[in-house]
Amino acid sequence: MIPFVRLSQEAIAQILQRNGQAELLQLPSVMALAQGSVSSAIEAHQQLQLISAELREELLQPPRSPRQALELARQVAQLELETQLWLIDYLQQHYWQQTGRSKLLQALETARRSLQAFAQARLVWEVTFLAITA
Repeated sequence: MIPFVRLSQEAIAQILQRNGQAELLQLPSVMALAQGSVSSAIEAHQQLQLISAELREELLQPPRSPRQALELARQVAQLELETQLWLIDYLQQHYWQQTGRSKLLQALETARRSLQAFAQARLVWEVTFLAITA
């Protein structure tokens, strides 16, 4: 039997630094998604780069108005499906770390199931963002 275990944060840090990926250590959400896997950390960082910094920043807070919710939905729906599904993981990780955000987590999980069932992406995101509008 070969035991497979998660790497410690220190081991991940050493590997990333040796491979010129030390900047990943400054991204707590990416490191949390990696769950002890260097390759997962690198993949998460690559996915993160596919989303504009402005959009990422806006998504870290629930929309403040229906208009903003619809605009966010339009922008997210333009991303590739794989990136949209990854974004759900990223946002769930972010909101899970905050208390009292179960409504957001449930809405994102519903969005994942809908996207995986090949529902129209923009409609899925519109419904999701309107449901979590602050």
